[in-house]
Amino acid sequence: MNGSAEHLRKCLRLFLSVDIAGSTAFKSSRPSEVQPWLPTLYRFFSEFPIQLANRYQSNEPSPRLWKTLGDEIVFVTEITDHRQVSSHLCRFRDAISHYREVVKEADKKLDLKGAAWLAGFPVGNTMLTLRHGRNNTQEMEDFVGPSIDCGFRLSKHASPRKFVISVETALMVAGTGHKSHDKPAVHAERGEELKGILGGRPYPKLWIEVPFRDGEKLHKLEETLFDPPHPPPDKDVFDYCKLFIQEHGSPLFQPFISGDSDFSEEPPGFPENLEIACALWKNLVPTSDGEPKHKRASLPEQQVKKQIAQLAGPPRREVGKKRR
Repeated sequence: MNGSAEHLRKCLRLFLSVDIAGSTAFKSSRPSEVQPWLPTLYRFFSEFPIQLANRYQSNEPSPRLWKTLGDEIVFVTEITDHRQVSSHLCRFRDAISHYREVVKEADKKLDLKGAAWLAGFPVGNTMLTLRHGRNNTQEMEDFVGPSIDCGFRLSKHASPRKFVISVETALMVAGTGHKSHDKPAVHAERGEELKGILGGRPYPKLWIEVPFRDGEKLHKLEETLFDPPHPPPDKDVFDYCKLFIQEHGSPLFQPFISGDSDFSEEPPGFPENLEIACALWKNLVPTSDGEPKHKRASLPEQQVKKQIAQLAGPPRREVGKKRR
């Protein structure tokens, strides 16, 4: 690991997850055959990133693949303007909607489900560059922190129709003033417990819709019978997310982007916590031979993560103003 300027740079990152729903049953449905599921999964891992990248112009930075976990692919991209959050969500949603037809060719019970969350750096969360191999010449990038943990917990509550998003993500979407094809409507439901998050208190289920094809009549009827016909107004979503973050504090956070038109305000205590993060990184920098520079650098990984998580600071009390 190293504590370069990149690791300590203030930034906001959006994480986007897509997972195959029904894959466990699919992989065990034909036990007499040798890996009949392999072609489907291989196509998914090979083709979905291309499907997503094709939704961006050549001069636009598209989300890059961060990691795969089981049947899940997670992408990451930096946010430099709050309006980019809505744009990325719409393109990711459309990629899921289109590619679900490919996985259904293998088995109609298969589908895709998506999730998205924001994480602020370097306070509250951190980027790690892990060196390995002979002479530490190979590098692997990773992200750790409470927002990352919360995002993975949240993704387990997604469904083929309900692309779940974090409270911070919903706040930025609802706070985006323009109305156009690249701003999704945010739906809301009563919360559920996310293990290890908010001390067992319910976390709201906020989601954007991934539409089904017109031919899927059962799903269409379920939408009409069991779900509210219209999403709540943006103002209500924005006000709710703002108050929810203020009320519950860490690991929730006030998202901000330096120089942004609507979300540029740093949360209280951020400069002080940034100094702590910088000091912590100085004690984690190993020497060229891979040995720790200080004894603190040899702390167990879980203890290091705990220290980093503590940088989230006290509960946030202010949230950027909604764009009018």
